Amino acid sequence: MKTLLTSAFILCIICTIHGQQTADTITIVRKQVARFYYHSQKLKPNQMVTLVKPNKEAYNEMLVAKRAYGTAGFFGFVGGFIIGWQFVSIIQDKPAPWEVSAVGVGALIASIPFSSSYSKHAVKAIELYNSGLKDTSLEYEKLEFGLVGNRVGVRFSF
Repeated sequence: MKTLLTSAFILCIICTIHGQQTADTITIVRKQVARFYYHSQKLKPNQMVTLVKPNKEAYNEMLVAKRAYGTAGFFGFVGGFIIGWQFVSIIQDKPAPWEVSAVGVGALIASIPFSSSYSKHAVKAIELYNSGLKDTSLEYEKLEFGLVGNRVGVRFSF
């Protein structure tokens, strides 16, 4: 009986210690455009904005990054569409003015600074968020109503 109680006590301590070691940090993988992972899941900018919302500085920085991401995506899409349209026109033996292709290339080139700006601001936001994390996530409770991630519902974070 004494051995059983001692084993149960040690097991409870080990489980408690193991439970407190899980980090809530966001991992940054730096490539041409930085990628971000939270518990080994790749994050999209919308998810990152939701995740860093408790940290005001990181939240504001992430909003700037999200705007740059959207602008880069717009210019990249428009440029790719124009260039693709020109290639299809050439394949179909239709006239394809090179000026239109130049506009497409210009739009693609215009997306590069916005993509770079996204990476810079998002990395700064995540560094602010990670530096502001507490030792454990059990120090506060938060109840959210409405859009939570990509669903509608209620989330209780503690």
